[in-house]
Amino acid sequence: MERLRFFEVMKNSDRTEGRGPLLGTGIAFINKDDAVTFAESKEYADRWGVMGTPGGEHDVWEREVVVFNDYAEFNREYPQHERERLKRQALKKLTQEERVALGV
Repeated sequence: MERLRFFEVMKNSDRTEGRGPLLGTGIAFINKDDAVTFAESKEYADRWGVMGTPGGEHDVWEREVVVFNDYAEFNREYPQHERERLKRQALKKLTQEERVALGV
C-alpha cells in the first residue's frame, strides 16, 4: 500500500463569470509551488481561466490517494469491507420468509 500526496490544479466550470463548481483539470504536481506556478501561467489562463484570467493558489487543491497492491491487501487494511461483502452474499441466499424472521 502506498499513499500518494499531490496537488491538483482545478478549473471553474463556468469560464464566463466563475460561478460554477470547481472541477479537476487532470493536471497534478507533487510540489505545491509547481502547481501554483502552472495555475498562474498563461497556458492555464488560455485554456481554463475565467474570462481568460490566470488562476492562483486557490485553484490548487491538496489530494491524497491510496494505492493497494491487490484486493487482499485492501481487505487487510479495511477488514470491515470484507465482512460486509460476506454479509451481503449470505443475505442473498435467504428466502423472503427467512429475512422477515431475522428482521432484515
